Amino acid sequence: MFGGTAALPLVESVKVLKLEEDDTLVLSTERHMSAETVARLRETMEAHFPGRKVLVMEGGLKLEVLKSSK
Repeated sequence: MFGGTAALPLVESVKVLKLEEDDTLVLSTERHMSAETVARLRETMEAHFPGRKVLVMEGGLKLEVLKSSK
């Protein structure tokens, strides 16, 4: 269970990413999530990608990278 719901297929696909120093990870889902679920998701991503900024948006769970303007 995640966020008090039945297990859902949270990851539909995985892209190979080359993260740069100032990149931000963006997670989005079409589902509405509780603040607790968003916080746990952010904590999980920050643990797997230390030092990276993580943005969680409600709107098709996918992982993207925002490139810095360097």
